Amino acid sequence: MKESTVPTWGRDIRRVVSYSAIGVVFAWILILLVRWRLLRDNSYDIVEDTDVWTALVAVLIPFMMPFLLLAPKRPDMGFRRGTVPFLPQAALVTVGIQWVGMLAWPFLVGEDLGTYTVLATLGSDVFSFVTAAALIATWTCVFLIVTTALVTASETMKWGLAIVLLIPYLGSLFGAGFTSVRTFDGVASPVVALVWVGLAIVSFVLLVGWDLLRNLILRRAEGERDRSSRERRRQQSHGASGPWSEGPDGRRPSLEELGWNPQ
Repeated sequence: MKESTVPTWGRDIRRVVSYSAIGVVFAWILILLVRWRLLRDNSYDIVEDTDVWTALVAVLIPFMMPFLLLAPKRPDMGFRRGTVPFLPQAALVTVGIQWVGMLAWPFLVGEDLGTYTVLATLGSDVFSFVTAAALIATWTCVFLIVTTALVTASETMKWGLAIVLLIPYLGSLFGAGFTSVRTFDGVASPVVALVWVGLAIVSFVLLVGWDLLRNLILRRAEGERDRSSRERRRQQSHGASGPWSEGPDGRRPSLEELGWNPQ
């Protein structure tokens, strides 16, 4: 299969599954590196807050997923186009795999684990699991929206809009890290779980709407490019017609061949 072609739905879903599974294993490795005191920060100090680090890792896969799916050599940039939205389905698949993978986090953190926090009771308390699952789902949808919005703006040559979109994109980076640390290090409660479930539902609905709008924008942009291309070809064909235009062999006719006889 050439890189410029679009694979089938099945192959794209398998691609999402593969990247999600790799992301889960990568998250496990990062957590263990901190637990074993093998990871250092920019100041070469050993990173010791394994529980805080795990909360940051929780939003690492949602941040990475759009870039893993991005395929610049494909005509759809790796995000598929069509009447059936692809991004919501990709979000459901990757979030489901992350939910399974996060159940191992408390065991990986080990003795560094706090008490009575969402992270500590992730596998034993319903509200803890629901809170963590909804948080991951929310930020997965958010990062898919803001990243594909930047890609769509660049595809349609809306560079000014792309620069403006950097503001919510950078804001989502800060918001994801801040809310994840506060949530995973906090005590589980029905109120917190309900808030995150509501945010997850809203973000998923926005993702569905954005994917439909994205396809509409790209179809219109392609239509405009096709019309402009046809118009240029039409103008070139009209401009090149006439008695002095080049023939099939690339040679312009002489005066005699055009019928001019000075005698």
